[in-house]
Amino acid sequence: MPRNPTIARIFRAIKLSENAGSGFDKMFTGWKVHYGVEPIVSGGIDFYKIEFPLSQEETTKKTTKKTTQMIIE
Repeated sequence: MPRNPTIARIFRAIKLSENAGSGFDKMFTGWKVHYGVEPIVSGGIDFYKIEFPLSQEETTKKTTKKTTQMIIE
């Protein structure tokens, strides 16, 4: 579901986007197949962030760092 269906509908009407949400599955599947690593999704109430790591080692380092920070907090 799009966050703002009205804006999504306007962009589809003027041919600047595809169906709402169809690109995420393509991006995630393609990235995992090509690099062997899933994108990392994080965020809050009013935003989200998607990271596309290039290797499993990079993902492991970030996950370890986040876990360490959570333990300290």
